[in-house]
Amino acid sequence: MTEIRPGQTWQRLLALAFGACAVWLYLRWAAGAVSGWFFAGACLAFVLFFLLSIPPLYRRWMLFAEWLSVRMVRLIFSLIYFLFLPFLLAFRSSDRLGLKAKSKQTFWRERAQRSDKIEDLQRMA
Repeated sequence: MTEIRPGQTWQRLLALAFGACAVWLYLRWAAGAVSGWFFAGACLAFVLFFLLSIPPLYRRWMLFAEWLSVRMVRLIFSLIYFLFLPFLLAFRSSDRLGLKAKSKQTFWRERAQRSDKIEDLQRMA
């Protein structure tokens, strides 16, 4: 697989094309002719190709992305560890969901008896 090098001519042309497309879609969106999602997609493509077309800006963007990924991974795992896990353990120990077996000998739970009475079946209809 080839590596994409920033600053190539085709990247700059695509940035200009997506920029023009974003401006045109904004005018059409303001008139109510197209959905705002098309405008948002063109803006996203313009920003990404604009960043890719200027090498120093691309390098800074990638440094920011690396910095951000380290912080986000720490934040997400910290939230899971300090918020989600204690509540999960508390709910499991209190057995609010009724997941524990009635007998300590087995983990199997008795299946609830089905009612085949005609009154119960008519109630469901």
